[in-house]
Amino acid sequence: MAAVDDLRLAWYEDRDGHAGRRDTLLTLAVAACDPAETPWAARCRDRLVSARPDHFLAPFATIDDALADPGVMAALVRLRAKYPPARVRMLLLRAAAARGPFTGRVEPLSIVLDDLLGTTGRPRLGLAAAGPRRPLGAARPTDHDSARLLF
Repeated sequence: MAAVDDLRLAWYEDRDGHAGRRDTLLTLAVAACDPAETPWAARCRDRLVSARPDHFLAPFATIDDALADPGVMAALVRLRAKYPPARVRMLLLRAAAARGPFTGRVEPLSIVLDDLLGTTGRPRLGLAAAGPRRPLGAARPTDHDSARLLF
């Protein structure tokens, strides 16, 4: 479950334009899953390496080869210390709350993957499709503010 949570948070970070956090969370998602059981892990690794040839997974042909390297494992421990599973879950809840009323609806993993990895021809669910975003903690517009914009 940690890999899917990392992947979903990476998607939110991508939609908000935070490429560094997206790449960190994609890296953690790749490391947290079993590549044999999760076909999307190799696609995520390929995306990371194509966007950042200097990524620490780049010198390795497979995810398993990378995870066998002590240097890679040390880097992953440092990244996981920044984003432990409890923090990832809290950030997921915060990101969902920032997008409007909570509906309990969770985007299917296939949509998250298509949007993150760009594997289909459909438009991305990025900033343009989702509309403007408020910074966390910013006040919601009031009816008075909306009326003022009309005149």
